[in-house]
Amino acid sequence: MYFSSALSIDPSEITKIEKIKPTKAFGKLFYYLSAGLSASKREVETFTAVSVLQQLNMAMRSVGVDNIIRLARDEQDVYLDTQGREDDLREAIEHFVKQAESSDQEAKPFTLLQLVLEHEDDLFKYLLDLRIRREHRVGDFPISIKINGVLKSPSEGGNDPEQIKKQLAPVFANQEAYDGFVSKNREHFEGFVERLHTAMLEAIECDEIHRDSHTNIIRPKGKKKKAKDVDYDHDDPDVEPLHAGYPGFGDVFFYTWLWSELSHEHSMNLSHATVVDESGSSMFEVGADAVQAGEGAAFDPDADFEAPTGGDVSYHDGHSYESEFSDAALIGNDSSSTDTSSSDSSSDGGGWLDSVFSGDSGSDSGGSSCGSSCGSSCGSSCGGCGGGD
Repeated sequence: MYFSSALSIDPSEITKIEKIKPTKAFGKLFYYLSAGLSASKREVETFTAVSVLQQLNMAMRSVGVDNIIRLARDEQDVYLDTQGREDDLREAIEHFVKQAESSDQEAKPFTLLQLVLEHEDDLFKYLLDLRIRREHRVGDFPISIKINGVLKSPSEGGNDPEQIKKQLAPVFANQEAYDGFVSKNREHFEGFVERLHTAMLEAIECDEIHRDSHTNIIRPKGKKKKAKDVDYDHDDPDVEPLHAGYPGFGDVFFYTWLWSELSHEHSMNLSHATVVDESGSSMFEVGADAVQAGEGAAFDPDADFEAPTGGDVSYHDGHSYESEFSDAALIGNDSSSTDTSSSDSSSDGGGWLDSVFSGDSGSDSGGSSCGSSCGSSCGSSCGGCGGGD
């Protein structure tokens, strides 16, 4: 079991993005991301993105989050901390600048900026994946943060499954102990997310920040005997942070792979939970009406998956068990999801950042006209399409 939350800013709800002068470190980042081009739309877009990134970084620092694991541009690492350095933002920016200065490749505007940070408190270790997209599809969010929280205490069992099971024995002693443990830790995690949520509202003026949280249980394909048995999705850009295999989280993350097995062995009643596959993709959700984990093979990692009986369950597609779900008629086998190919990201210069500061001159003032590229890409969802600030 681990906890996750997604925070996102809807461009249709942005009222104002304050354009602040970048600090020394972020000023360097801005210069190289804009390829040194002045008085151009590309510069305006880049300045806006870096300004937002700086404000979000300030929000994270206000709640104590200041350790960077990864800084990436267009899914290419420009900084990756493999040694657990602390408070290393400046080091990450300087590394980026040095790389940009020594590169012989022709500069081009970025599509995606990604910042992965880590944090810990008395109970949890957190991974936060912050992304700013220069362009976006209709319905997507240009600014998003994925937050994963994993418990620290079970890691005292190391990589030995039997030691971890002993560590977790009081949790699975009875249903009351289990429910109390989950409730207490969910509340602690949500407290951290709430503080970050509030800090973001103070950093960027917006009408609303969308928030979606889950209590996740991994359903493995086979028991895991040690942390090295866990496969991570390093190449999936949309994977939950804990499933990306970032350095320093393998051991503390290992207990989560035993949770389904322990729930099955101790016949726990599970409610208000999201069951995910080995990549962290949602398989099904359980509502208030609990399912009995000891019945059948829904939570038994040594058995082929079978749908849980009873309970309030909703099934999803897009995971490694999808064929089994389709064969069991748990999901439809026809492609009924909405096709977004026609609303793909627009050409260079279009998208959310273009709508925030419309106009080709690169001035700080917004305009009331979308422009053809914004209209074809964003439709009515762009914050600047009805008249910018």
